[in-house]
This record gives sequence, structure tokens and C-alpha cells, in this order.
Amino acid sequence: MLPALLLAALAAVAPLPAQEPGTRLPAVRVDGLSQTPARSLDEFTGRTVLLEFFAHWCGPCALSVKHLNELEERFGARGFSVVAVTSDKPAEAEPWIRKVKARYAWGYDAGNELQKLFQLQKTGIPFSALIDPFGTIVWSGHPMSLKDPQLERALLGATEVPVWTWPEEARALAPLFARGDLASARAEALQLPLESAFALARVDERAAALQAHFERLLEREDFAEAFVLAERIARDCAGLPVAATVAARAAERRADPEVQKTLALGEQLAELERRADQVRDPAEGRALRGEVEALVNACAGRKLERRARKLLEAIDRALERKGKGS
Repeated sequence: MLPALLLAALAAVAPLPAQEPGTRLPAVRVDGLSQTPARSLDEFTGRTVLLEFFAHWCGPCALSVKHLNELEERFGARGFSVVAVTSDKPAEAEPWIRKVKARYAWGYDAGNELQKLFQLQKTGIPFSALIDPFGTIVWSGHPMSLKDPQLERALLGATEVPVWTWPEEARALAPLFARGDLASARAEALQLPLESAFALARVDERAAALQAHFERLLEREDFAEAFVLAERIARDCAGLPVAATVAARAAERRADPEVQKTLALGEQLAELERRADQVRDPAEGRALRGEVEALVNACAGRKLERRARKLLEAIDRALERKGKGS
């Protein structure tokens, strides 16, 4: 047997299904939000959010607080928020927050909904998940391991004007923005007696941000994620100009033979990553390495090559450790 041959080495490459990059965070609740003007998680829509799980008994969680405070201070004005969540009871959580001097938003995991979503029974805590301004989970892991470049990339498209600063009438549209339902948000905005112009401007800004994000994904050759986003825009922005514009652009790119080849290579790489996470035997690991090396060569010159090389390097490190331990 090969205990944990690739699990540690591939943690950043082959996350658990609920944490896969590109997965959209479903509608969830955080109860009793404190240290924020936001009344619900919906009001963080459009911002880049780091969900951080903690418990009063978790020593490493306390050690992460200073780092999280610093992230909030450095990036908050650019559209970033830390939202810590716990399953503790108030009598446990509130004294702990005061003791460790956490300065960011926090609340309670309603019915352990988030804990189940992120499979914390497998990952343990400390654990954080980074959500981009479009509701997509883009990173997960130990909060101390989040690097500035990862956060900078996730900040693209983030609003610097949070929902909780909107006029009260417009603020009522937060649930529609959180669901990404801009078509309904625009229809509701037209009915507002006082803040219709303000709300319509927010819808237009959000639509423009979605279109810009779609173009960034194409530029990065993240075609699979881009086409998923295009489908979301077609559904959520039906009747808005952005829906037709993005649909035409997606159809054009889908027809490109080079894009089709990149998509096929991406599917192969994703399958190899899934298989790598299940390897336990050294012979199986070496065989998999050969397949990954062949894929690296096939991806030469494409942006997928870097991801494929990371997988190959992770397998090499795991095999080397096993060789030294045998």
C-alpha cells in the first residue's frame, strides 16, 4: 500500500468535489452576523469573500487571526471581506472573538450547512474558501497558505461599494443580485419609486463586470469555465444586452478548432487529477506519471501546460518521498 501517496502533494491540484474551482457557491446562510453592517451573506454579493471556519477550541484558528485581520485591512477597500463562520454556541464564540481580537465579520453556520458543503469532517480546521465576486469558489485551504497573487486574481471585478451602503430601497434587491438574477433585478429596479436610477445603474455595472470576467476567462484559456459562465449569463441576464453579446462571443470561440483541442486536453487533465487523488500503489503512481508526462508534452505552448506540470511535479515528489521511506 501507498498511504497518502498523493493526497498531500496534490492538495492544491485535486480538491474535494465541493471545493472545485469553478463551482458556484449555492445559496447558504450565516446567522447572527456581527462586526459588519451587512444583514445577510447576500449583502456581500459582488465582493471577494474569504469564508473562514473557526472554533473556540482550535489553537491554529487563533494563530490565523492576525493574518486575517491584515488581509481585511490591506484589501478591504478594494472589495475584499473576511467572513468567519462557526458552529460554536454564542457563549463559546463571542468570548473567543474578543480574546483573539478578530476585526472582521463573523457569524454562525446555520445548521452546519457550510460545514457539510465544504466537507470539514475530511479537511478539518482551520479551513478557508475564497469566493470571487461572481460567486465562484476559486481557492480553498489553510488560511495562512492563501498567497497574495491568488487573492489579487480573485479581486478582479470586485465592487468597492458594498450592498450594505446602498439606499434602503435598492438594498432590498440584494437577494436577486446574490442569485445572479439580473433580469429580475432590473425588472424590480424599474418598480422602485425613489431609487430606480441607482438600482438600474447597479444592474448595468454588474452585467458589465460579468462580461469582463467572461473575457478574462477566455484570455486565460479557461474555456470550460468561460462557457459555463456564458450559460449562466444567458439564463440570469435573459433580455439584457449582455446575454446576446456573450452568447455570440461564446459561439464564436466554441467553433475554433484550437479551443476545442484545449477543451479536450483540459478534460484529460481533470481526469488524471481525479485518478491521482486515488493512487495508493507505487507502480500505479509511476504508470500515471507516464500519462501525465505525455499530456504535458501535448499541452506545450498552452496555458494548461503549467497546470499539467504542477501535477507531474506533485507525483514526482510523492514518489520520491515513498522511495526514501521504503
